[in-house]
Amino acid sequence: MLNLYNANNHNGNGIDKGSVRVPLNKNGKKANFEKYQDPSGDFPASAFKWSFWYIKNRVLLFKILIGTLIGLSVIFWSLSLWKWGDYLIFGLPEMQNLSRESATFIDYTGLHPAFTAQPLQVIGTQVHSGSAGKIDAVAEMTNPNSKFIVYFDYYFVFGAEKTPAQKGFLLAGESRPIVQLGLDGAVYSGSASLTLENISWRRISGHEALDPSAWQKERLNFVVSDFQYLSRGSALAGDSSAVQFKLKNDSAYGYASPKFLIGLFQNQSLVGVVPYELDAFVAQETREIDARNFSPSLNVNEAVVYPLIDPYNKEVYLEPEK
Repeated sequence: MLNLYNANNHNGNGIDKGSVRVPLNKNGKKANFEKYQDPSGDFPASAFKWSFWYIKNRVLLFKILIGTLIGLSVIFWSLSLWKWGDYLIFGLPEMQNLSRESATFIDYTGLHPAFTAQPLQVIGTQVHSGSAGKIDAVAEMTNPNSKFIVYFDYYFVFGAEKTPAQKGFLLAGESRPIVQLGLDGAVYSGSASLTLENISWRRISGHEALDPSAWQKERLNFVVSDFQYLSRGSALAGDSSAVQFKLKNDSAYGYASPKFLIGLFQNQSLVGVVPYELDAFVAQETREIDARNFSPSLNVNEAVVYPLIDPYNKEVYLEPEK
């Protein structure tokens, strides 16, 4: 029964520990609440155990939570102050320098040759006379780029007259004549100048050729031997000059119908050109070449063969024998 006159509501059964009396069991020992069994079965002993533990330690848990939050706040504020200090001391001056540098124009001209094509070089333009009032316009050109093929349209201008446009190309690093042959000398007279239009560059991928110059040389390996020049009017040449030599396809590739331009040189000066076309020219084959030129005054001591073949075009090759 509740004793209203007992400030701690003690009834004399238990141990007085300050303001809390710990109840004793019937054997006089301290009661063990962890072994409590709920008669209804709705409140298992484990739940009672953890509830009792929580009530007993909730003040400690609260202190641990507060201490953890305080510790995290100290860490986060320390990092924030450190980053702000780093920005004010180092970052702000760097940002000011970057702002000044961004307002200054950088000249990238020096980097252009590595990534873009350099212009074509025209060494010289010549006009060679032929027979029956015909002339040939010739321009010696060079593609100085080791990684680019160039395709273009071209024509020659004689005063107020210009020749019909033709298509041409130069391989990477290639130098050879660009020509228009058999022009009417009555229409086109005087000196000529070369005009290029619709210039298109194609960069050679490393997957095609790591070294384009060596790759091209391997495929366009044509060897001239046994050169002989027969002047006009001789018994063997007749009414035209004859350039005779052997041409060997010293590569491992055959070509379906290759076209060539034969440059005629006198003391290392180009004095004439002759177009030449072959039928199927297989690898390691040698052909007898007899090229004719009708120029009335021609003297030749060397012939240079320029293949007009684009080795990057698969259609120029002969199909492998099965």
